[in-house]
Amino acid sequence: MDMMGPFPKKMLKKALFSDKHFDDDYNLSLMEEDPVTKALIRRIISNPKPGKDMAQVLNAKNKTLTDAERTKVLQLADLLSKMFDLDPEKRIKVGEVRMHLSLHSDSQWVSLPLPP
Repeated sequence: MDMMGPFPKKMLKKALFSDKHFDDDYNLSLMEEDPVTKALIRRIISNPKPGKDMAQVLNAKNKTLTDAERTKVLQLADLLSKMFDLDPEKRIKVGEVRMHLSLHSDSQWVSLPLPP
């Protein structure tokens, strides 16, 4: 949720266990232990906004990247964002992954076998 935002309501309506983790308005419901009383409390997270960008997270610890390496990191961040899309209908397909720019090396395409 930190990077991709809230779960699509359409997906939550189909989910088997959404009633255990989401309330009637599809707000995330977390059960946590109160540090003082040690009692279980329910914390509701409504309207979560993506607070982190995949590229920023990947670049955060790498201050000495060259421009070519920075481009590769951005391509990787783009690919990961497409792979981790919460909506299965929008998620990148295997054939599209093979053709993604992040799999392209400077001189040749990286050959990946297709799954059976």
